Amino acid sequence: SLEILRKTGISGDFGALCRECGEAEKKGGRVLVTGIGKSGYVGRRLSASLASIGIPSHFIHASEWLHGDLGNAQPGDVVLIISNSGNSPELIPIPPLLQKKGVVCALLAGKRGGNVETSCDLVVIGVTRDEGEILGKVPAGSIVVQEAMCNAIIAQLVETRQTDLLTFAENHPGGNLGKTLA
Repeated sequence: SLEILRKTGISGDFGALCRECGEAEKKGGRVLVTGIGKSGYVGRRLSASLASIGIPSHFIHASEWLHGDLGNAQPGDVVLIISNSGNSPELIPIPPLLQKKGVVCALLAGKRGGNVETSCDLVVIGVTRDEGEILGKVPAGSIVVQEAMCNAIIAQLVETRQTDLLTFAENHPGGNLGKTLA
């Protein structure tokens, strides 16, 4: 993951983003992950992985915030918004509404200059120089970079929180993976 990011380029305050995610629980908060489309699927996996390493996390589909799910956000939470462009109409109104509730908003994006970027507290850009998108549009390369950013966040949090295999096993007892950890 880190090798992919070194090749493609990452900018922004990655360290601050990881610190906010790691300290959310100490503040009585959680890490709420959101996105839409293919970025939403990446977000679901990030949220599940954060929970597996002991960080309270949930995924909220971007279109649901304005239909009642703003009520899920509370002071101390961190919302990670995942978007390649930062211009999806469903995402644009979310940061200011969450910030009014005392929530830190962070953007993981593939490009600079999106509308969501201007209203987020923290921004990390994982540039996809050679998009490699199928048919020039179907997300492929951008998704690989998003997954690499998510893996780098998880790896950093495991290291800084000194998460051990026992913690992971307690949070992930099921499936074949759970059997191998028992």
